[in-house]
Amino acid sequence: MDILSLNMNTTRLTPWGTLYLLWAVGCTCALSPVKADTNDWIDATMLKLKTIDFEFSRSESAVPFLPVLSAGHTIYGKTEFASVEGGGQNVTFRTQSSYAYAMVPLYVGDSGLAVAVPCVSHTWFHFTEGDMKDGDATAVYLPFGAMWQTEGKTQWGWFLMPSAYSPLSSEGDWAASGMGGVMGRYMSGDRLTWYYGVVYDYGFSDGYFLPYAGFSYVIDPTWAISMIAPWPSVSYAPSDKFFVQLGVSPSGASWALDRSTENGDKVMASFGGWDLGLWGNWRVGPAWWLSAGGGVSGLRSLQVDPNGDANFDQKVGSEPWVGITLSLRPN
Repeated sequence: MDILSLNMNTTRLTPWGTLYLLWAVGCTCALSPVKADTNDWIDATMLKLKTIDFEFSRSESAVPFLPVLSAGHTIYGKTEFASVEGGGQNVTFRTQSSYAYAMVPLYVGDSGLAVAVPCVSHTWFHFTEGDMKDGDATAVYLPFGAMWQTEGKTQWGWFLMPSAYSPLSSEGDWAASGMGGVMGRYMSGDRLTWYYGVVYDYGFSDGYFLPYAGFSYVIDPTWAISMIAPWPSVSYAPSDKFFVQLGVSPSGASWALDRSTENGDKVMASFGGWDLGLWGNWRVGPAWWLSAGGGVSGLRSLQVDPNGDANFDQKVGSEPWVGITLSLRPN
């Protein structure tokens, strides 16, 4: 069973989040009710997804899949950093972040499908210490990919995600980055699913590879666990109108700085962390869900691309956060 990592608070899509979103989009759409006597493009697409020879899930669970539409807002407590180079330079700020994404089917075949998931996020920074002025940064992501099923119980997929980041002010140019990867999924029985693959992130410096591995297990119709690196979660759904989820997810933001390196490359900055939280989720309509949650955020990091020669160490162990989301989850 998939987790709510992309609903929680992240303003910088991670490789794992992108993979999960692409998988869950197909799973969610395939479970949507359709009408056979329609010429409407949306209903026709749902009909194709309903009859496709691609096995989305084997177990029944009251824990829903990830949504096809979602928007949310998260507020964080104070975060304090100090320059690793010394000199007494401190940076203290508070952040708020909002995001929205939507699923767009690109192709539906007999044993596979392709989707795009445009996503926009916006982060506000309020600086309470240091020489930086308050600002905000926008990020635009366009992950797209395909999934198909081979003989037996194995499924494969790939994705690419070009991204663009605004400067942390109204001046300056945007910067671009992206990532891509391949992954597989193997359903062992009705309840256990294994995930594996590799991702290449070329957003900063010279790029790097990241593993994609783990499993999900549906204990019974009310309990489900997900142990896919790097964010574990446990979900409990006592009914089809309410469920709670405890888990860890990455968060943060990226933006362009108003300067370039000697070779003309745009300097990028990245602010990240890991959020531990508990979410309550209520069905507020036939397909709409309202979620509210809170917790603590730790392992914060603030760095500039190595060509920008600036890194910071965190001075505070953890900060509180609260968030709310509204999502569309077709039945």
